Formats: sequence, structure tokens, C-alpha cells
Amino acid sequence: MGKRRGREWRPPRCSSGKAAFRSQGRALYALKRTAIDNAQAVAPLEIRQKRVYRCAECGAFHLTTLD
Repeated sequence: MGKRRGREWRPPRCSSGKAAFRSQGRALYALKRTAIDNAQAVAPLEIRQKRVYRCAECGAFHLTTLD
């Protein structure tokens, strides 16, 4: 079986510069993984992503912080 062409998802261009996820589920998984990795880190990051939202500009999902 060969590789399927044309089914690859490429993130749309977005002026925010944030990582783009094609589904809310993938973004939520990334949010969970970053929280776990940060909790296990020797020097945890002070900035933590806390929310997933759909971008009005590109239509992809991004992670953001709420202060």
C-alpha cells in the first residue's frame, strides 16, 4: 500500500503565529500533554495554555492563556 496523497492536512496561514490544530480534539489533547509535561519538568514554565478556541481568521484551533 502506498502513501495517500492529497489527504494531508496543512495548517492554514494565520497572522497569530500560534500552532494550528485541525480539530478541537487534537487541540485538547495538546493542551493536556503540555500540562502533563509541564508538571513533570524540572523547571516548569510560568505561562500555561488554559483554553482552546477556533480562530475566526484561519478556522483552525489554537491554544491560549487566560490571565
